Amino acid sequence: MRDGFVEEAQKLFDKMPSRNTVTWNAMIRGYFLNGQFQDAINLCSRMTERDVFSYNTMITGLMQCGDVDGSRHVFDRMIYRDVVTWNSMVSGYIRNGMIGEAGQVFDGFRE
Repeated sequence: MRDGFVEEAQKLFDKMPSRNTVTWNAMIRGYFLNGQFQDAINLCSRMTERDVFSYNTMITGLMQCGDVDGSRHVFDRMIYRDVVTWNSMVSGYIRNGMIGEAGQVFDGFRE
């Protein structure tokens, strides 16, 4: 979702009679990509069903805006984590200068 199209996408999203996780995830990712972090967080909180991609999108987006604690909270709540989840946490910690935490998550993945 490119800059300037978020509002149009939101209007289409709002008009949809039914939404699935793919449409929710796309909208949330679009908000994050366009720097509208709070809108992404608010929309995610309205989701009734989330999948691993939903959580991964939140982790990556929160890390990008520097909300490391928020990312960790999402990570800790996850029942199922895939390789993308672990990668998102490690790279997010590194991006935020938290090398020790990145190592701890990496070691947790290997266990």
